[in-house]
Amino acid sequence: MLDYRAVIRRLHAEHGDFSAVVAHSFGVLATFYMLRDGVRADRVVAIGGVADFDYLLDRFCARLRLSEEVRAVLRGHVERRLFPGEPDIWQRLDAGRRQADLAAPILLVHDADDDVAAPAQSRAIAAAYGSQARLIETSGLGHRRVLADPEVIAAAAGFATSPAVAR
Repeated sequence: MLDYRAVIRRLHAEHGDFSAVVAHSFGVLATFYMLRDGVRADRVVAIGGVADFDYLLDRFCARLRLSEEVRAVLRGHVERRLFPGEPDIWQRLDAGRRQADLAAPILLVHDADDDVAAPAQSRAIAAAYGSQARLIETSGLGHRRVLADPEVIAAAAGFATSPAVAR
């Protein structure tokens, strides 16, 4: 997340606001985090997105069969070592919490057979943003093949290149 932050901040500083951001998986969470951090985009395309950092932490702990105590230590590590002094970091690391000043339209694409990020992750973003977000659910593409699907590519490209939305 810190590397994403550094790259996105530098691009934003050098080139200004983005006309569109297209993100996949963890990049979706990083995008929403950066949009809370002052980066602006006219449109957001989120494919197979992770909406909540806690989801990643929970999946990691479940796969390794780690205890709740270890999960708490990892959570504390995130707070103290990765984001020291950043208030409300868990709210900022949850794309499913509506961001009041994010006016950009959002296109979400998520496959029902995604084995990395549950479709509920994109549904949470769609629910939080209501009519501002549109969710396309596919089937049979999984987490990675969704990126190469011609219909998904056409929908994402069409949305990303649509006329700019007034802020």
